Amino acid sequence: FDSAENVLNIEQQFEAANHEAAPAWFERVASFDSALAKRELGRFQLFEQQRFSSAIINLEAAHEGNDPVAGYLLGVCHTHGLGTETSPNRGRDFLQTAANERGVPEAGFDLGTLRETGSFGVPNPDWAFLMFRKGAEAGHQQSMLRAAEYFEAGEVVAADRVAAEAWRAKAQVTEPSKLTQKLQPLLNER
Repeated sequence: FDSAENVLNIEQQFEAANHEAAPAWFERVASFDSALAKRELGRFQLFEQQRFSSAIINLEAAHEGNDPVAGYLLGVCHTHGLGTETSPNRGRDFLQTAANERGVPEAGFDLGTLRETGSFGVPNPDWAFLMFRKGAEAGHQQSMLRAAEYFEAGEVVAADRVAAEAWRAKAQVTEPSKLTQKLQPLLNER
């Protein structure tokens, strides 16, 4: 390939590639200096190699190129101290940009969870519900389940069993986020 844009589905090609050759392959992709290429190299370093400091460098370059997923991953890294000091406020800033300006539903879910638990100060379940509902409407499975819980409980939003069941039913036929599936093992180790 002669440009990063020629590698439209890098992840699928990686899965088909020889795993041992993958680091060199991703380095070659990243040499094209595009946000997509930097993000994919950063994702590989984060998920497959657990080279967190290197991942941060490439994800920051991708984020500067307005890559929405890179901003989300940087938010997670800063919030959980992956490759950097734990900085919930810096993580929150990346997550808010990814969720609100770039439409990454995983970022909204994480923000909702952090707001709900008070990780940024006082717990704010009203704001958390708004983020979960926004993520649910964008097709994020975990957000659908959390929105259903809020509708069931009727504490932040009026109790609505029909809405709760509708979100649960939709979640059952929705695939989990690939980003969430990749991140969960890393975060469980922490």
